[in-house]
Amino acid sequence: MGNKKSILTSRQKAIIEILVTDNPVTVSTISERLKVSRRTILREMPTIELWFDENDFMFVKKHGVGIMTNSDDSEFILALLEEEKIRTVYSKEDRVQLILIELLMANDVLKSFYFLDKFKISEGTLSSDLDAIETWLNSYNIALIRKQGVGISITGRERSIRQLIVSLLYSYYTEPLQATSFGLVSKYPKTEIEDILDDIKERFGVEYTDTGYMYLSLYLCVMLGRIKNNQPVKVDLDILEKLKHENAYEIGMEVANMISNKYQISCTSDEIAVITMYLISGFVHSKDDESRVSIHLINIRQSVLCMIDIVETELDISFMKDSLLIEDLCNHIEQLLPRIALKVPVSNSHISTIKTEYGDIFYAVAKACNTLKSKLDVKSISEDEIAFIATHFCASYERLKEKHGKITAIVVCPTGIGTSKMLAVNLKKHFPQLYIKEVGSIREMDKETLIDKGIDLIISTVTIDIDFPVIYVNPVLLEPDRVLLKDKLKNLSPSLHTKLKSVNYEVDIKEEIAYITELGSCILNIIETSLLYRLRSVETKFELIEVVAKVFTDDTNSFELVKSNLLEREAIAETYIAPYKMLLLHCKTKGVDKCRFGYVRILSPAKFGANEVVGAIVMLMPYDNVKAHSDVMSRISTSLIEQKPFYLAVKQKELGHIKNELEKSLTSFYKSIIKQRME
Repeated sequence: MGNKKSILTSRQKAIIEILVTDNPVTVSTISERLKVSRRTILREMPTIELWFDENDFMFVKKHGVGIMTNSDDSEFILALLEEEKIRTVYSKEDRVQLILIELLMANDVLKSFYFLDKFKISEGTLSSDLDAIETWLNSYNIALIRKQGVGISITGRERSIRQLIVSLLYSYYTEPLQATSFGLVSKYPKTEIEDILDDIKERFGVEYTDTGYMYLSLYLCVMLGRIKNNQPVKVDLDILEKLKHENAYEIGMEVANMISNKYQISCTSDEIAVITMYLISGFVHSKDDESRVSIHLINIRQSVLCMIDIVETELDISFMKDSLLIEDLCNHIEQLLPRIALKVPVSNSHISTIKTEYGDIFYAVAKACNTLKSKLDVKSISEDEIAFIATHFCASYERLKEKHGKITAIVVCPTGIGTSKMLAVNLKKHFPQLYIKEVGSIREMDKETLIDKGIDLIISTVTIDIDFPVIYVNPVLLEPDRVLLKDKLKNLSPSLHTKLKSVNYEVDIKEEIAYITELGSCILNIIETSLLYRLRSVETKFELIEVVAKVFTDDTNSFELVKSNLLEREAIAETYIAPYKMLLLHCKTKGVDKCRFGYVRILSPAKFGANEVVGAIVMLMPYDNVKAHSDVMSRISTSLIEQKPFYLAVKQKELGHIKNELEKSLTSFYKSIIKQRME
């Protein structure tokens, strides 16, 4: 082997160890293992490749495979690494951050020699680094003091220094390992802090976002260092009083109490206030916080819809088609408001990229943010916050682009409560080129509405009279149906760029609350009154329908109405579900005043024509139903197809098991509806 020339850094050594043990390996894999960016790994590669060459080891880069080394050399390479001298090399950016952190954490003035010796740099280099630090500090109204013969220090208001610390934490997000390796939190094991936060999560039922968890844990480590160094924070009295009335203040007190007991320190009310700021500025939320349903959240939703409308008008992109965007923005704005009110600083490292790659979206969003000022009394919004909002629109734009080339369809059946949902599930499985916009009832359609919604095709289980592209299929989507639909799609062109008409997005608060109330009432009733009826045998479908009508009604008049409506529905289209060997008996009827669900299990399977029938799923809905009823029954239909435990419970288990699975499905549905409608 040749003489060694290159001296490795600790990071380069770690990369080589991965190259040897995970042979071959990609740059992406290495970056994930070391928690740094791909660009950082690529910067290290020339030195590593030179080291391999100097030591006569194989180093091959193969496109589509990764980096390969000779496995026979592995033991020699690892042995050589053990003997290798490791040096610490910092870039100017790293060095500037390190010096700044040292100055922030210091109790006293630091001599120039301290930095010259630590980083092995010249006085000229140190002077250049301090100039860069001074420029940064000036933007926070913090002064850098350099006195010859005395040393270097910083001075400024506590709030400004706290904002600077938060900004540093944000800058570590791209490569979080730097936060500990740079010494900011090295004195206190981050895992101990995380254990405290995990305990809080379980006790208070809160959920952390990924970034929020990191920022909060890092901040608590910084706080420990400050308290140990007698550097307490001070929060304005008016803000402190406001924070004490927040629900998160109680959690902040407990976090502070646990840290105080563990590390034998004392956390003041000001320290608790800062912890609370992190908790209520969007980093955590309660998993079961019923108070989230409020008029305030409905106002946020109204503002979000107005913002989207403005951006749509500016860019002529139908963002309102993306329901996920509405949900994401409602969540984000809810988090943004207290952050702005409490003046919690944020830094967006992607702002330049967003302006470059999505400039039109950024400036349209900036204009739309005036809605927040007028409707939600927001005084001002920084460009960093605007960029975070714009990120949601950028993601929506990419989702909409992904749908280009897909045919937008609406799936319908006579009532909209049963077979249409099942058909939609099967269509998604077999036709990825289809985008199922909605499922519903024939009664809810007209040509103008379909065009406004950008619908290209109606897929129906029954014949309908409408001047619009339509195809008729079996609810189970049999093979002939799939062939027919495939041919139909070849002759259709998507109209996804159709612009939605301007509509009034103001939400009627009373209507929203009434809908949620009716939804909950309907769900509770269905769970409570669901039935399992065992039928020894049955000869005909007519006889089965008579049994169902009798079991689900209490008087002769209701019996006749339900029987008649079920027979009418069966006359329109077959409701046999071949894979399950079941009938789906469903209809709207004046024979019930509330939604009903149940299953008739036939102990000796029946034979109706060529179809073997082991049971009948029953779903009855009041004739003059409200939207909440349709939504709940459609959810049950979907769950029977998509949730195997529910289907198996219906087919094989006792009523208790059926109710348990039904409750799981409808509870999840109820929570998701609350989030969509009320946030």
